[in-house]
Amino acid sequence: MDRKNTLHLSAEQIPVRSSSRSPEKSDASGLKRIREWETERSSCTEEAKRQRKRLKTTSSFDAGYWTRRRDIAEMDLRATLLTKKISIASFKNRTDDSTRDFVNSEEGRRLMLQEESLRLDRKLFKAQAERMGSKEPEFNLRRSFTQLFVGAETGLGIKNSRGQRDNSLQSAFRSELILKTGSEHPVMDDQLWCPILRNYLPDISVIAGHLFPCKCGEATMQAIFGRSDSGHSELFRAENGILWSQQAEDRFEAGHFVVVPDVPDQSTEQQLDTWEASDPKEYKIRVLNPTDTSMKKTIWGRDITWAALDNERLQFKTSFRPRARFLYFAYCTAMLRRSFGGKHLEVSRGELRKRFWGTPGRYMFEGMLLGFVEEMGHDYQHLLDGAIKEDEAVVDATGVVVANQCIQDKLKVDDDEEPDSDDDDDDDKDDNKGDAERPGCAHMTLDGC
Repeated sequence: MDRKNTLHLSAEQIPVRSSSRSPEKSDASGLKRIREWETERSSCTEEAKRQRKRLKTTSSFDAGYWTRRRDIAEMDLRATLLTKKISIASFKNRTDDSTRDFVNSEEGRRLMLQEESLRLDRKLFKAQAERMGSKEPEFNLRRSFTQLFVGAETGLGIKNSRGQRDNSLQSAFRSELILKTGSEHPVMDDQLWCPILRNYLPDISVIAGHLFPCKCGEATMQAIFGRSDSGHSELFRAENGILWSQQAEDRFEAGHFVVVPDVPDQSTEQQLDTWEASDPKEYKIRVLNPTDTSMKKTIWGRDITWAALDNERLQFKTSFRPRARFLYFAYCTAMLRRSFGGKHLEVSRGELRKRFWGTPGRYMFEGMLLGFVEEMGHDYQHLLDGAIKEDEAVVDATGVVVANQCIQDKLKVDDDEEPDSDDDDDDDKDDNKGDAERPGCAHMTLDGC
């Protein structure tokens, strides 16, 4: 079954089989409805593709542009709603389980994330269209938000004259990470260190991962974080990355764990000051989804599960560390994903309010973090502890757009979705040594499955 654009359906929206019909007639009626939904979904999907291709030829970012993006998001959402109906109807036909059982399954959770992410897209594009249609649009917001849709092809917008990214940047990025983290094996030249797994692995299974997605460009990075202390771009610098196993990156991008300062959950002011003054600063793993199937797998060479890594310190080989602000952005992305689940799944308010990043800091502009809190709700007010204060902070959705795209990108990968032929190459994994020929057996061996 094609699971593209899938999401969660509440019980009251699901067509209910009439008990007055015979099972044969009821089954035939159900199959007819599914075929009708599939036909309508195909129509929505094809129309959305046509509209995207037309949009990529535009040169104006006026209110009409954002209205068209909103309309595309609406078509995507409609296609997703139809796929949701098909998925749940098929699930109920295959099993005796209830809709609630489906919602709480891993497939159901993935579909729910897809729904919420698409709804957020629609909301953000609609709001931007209204701003651009006003007499006095907020210039700062317009500039940073629009910047996401220019430059290198991002999956968010337009392909411009820059064309495909220079692959040498990623190669240099990986080489710098290997050098600064001292990850090479002292004897075996085909082994690299993973600070998450605390083990040397075959270099074809080790990824130079970006914490802030490189496809969003330097201008967007500066809009969210400000200029770097050195004044030079850090988009393709080691400060914006971690060298780790493919399996660790997959779980990190899926929001199953985050990397946070290594301080106690209920830290005293003295403990926070000690961490802030430390050099190098230490970080630890906090597991967010211990019940996910991938987190229950045994880690190769360690005889523990991924979920058992909770509260374990990352083990680096040198004093070099990734920049805290980029780790904080990844943390905010994980919290956005977590907030989607809180709207549908049985997650307590106390669990939603749980903080995993324990130290205050100056990581992202206040307006950007206000954008996260506005979308996620006051349960996530603590994210503002990482704000770079502004005299007159204005809510800016740029960071939320980037985070939401990260979530969507991971959902597409998990859904084994083929990229469109006119899309750019995979953004963060190009030119990682061995990525192009990464064998499936490497995943199986390192996962212990």
